[in-house]
Amino acid sequence: MVGVPVDLNLYLSHTRGRSLVEVLLRGHLWVEKHLIALLESELRRPEKLDLDRMTFSQKVKLADALGMLHPDEVGAIRMLNGMRNKLAHNLAGSPSSEDVARLREAMPKSQRSLTEKLLAVQQGDQPEADEEDQKLAWELAAAVLALLTELEQHSQRHAYWREHRDAMEGYRTMVAIMKQLGATPETEEDYRAALGIPAPPTGRDAILTDTWPVEDDEPSAQGE
Repeated sequence: MVGVPVDLNLYLSHTRGRSLVEVLLRGHLWVEKHLIALLESELRRPEKLDLDRMTFSQKVKLADALGMLHPDEVGAIRMLNGMRNKLAHNLAGSPSSEDVARLREAMPKSQRSLTEKLLAVQQGDQPEADEEDQKLAWELAAAVLALLTELEQHSQRHAYWREHRDAMEGYRTMVAIMKQLGATPETEEDYRAALGIPAPPTGRDAILTDTWPVEDDEPSAQGE
């Protein structure tokens, strides 16, 4: 497995039972960590850019310029950053339900779907109706988690294809030639086994648990 899978237990310990503001700040840090991992999965010498010294906005622009993010992901990440930046101008402020709703609406369809599944799974543990801040905090945490898992999927796919692109393109060329000659090419699985190439990462490789409610073949936001 490549990449830095999302540690679900750690993420939940950082977000469950926390205030809405804390969820926003911690969630923003998690997204920045996986945004850096995404960039490092594509850049051959990321140390030349000193990513840690780049602003969050600059990292988003670079990932967008490299075509590593779905356009809706770019919008959602920027919206999350805007929510976080508002706190710098109003220390007593807090995200509103409208802010969280706009963030969810800005996300790609696959991430909105995962957010709904996460909220449904945790429905029995939601706080009482009068604890509105806690309910909104978990809604934000679920949306950020959905975003994180797909950022990690992108990272793992980019890292995999950067390492194995030549061999897999060779496979596709071989298949085209064999079919043109009327022969049956070996399967991709057999080809990979012969060369010792691992299977491509799946959605489940993006997180360190078996219990998240996503199917392996659910489409990535990048492919929409």
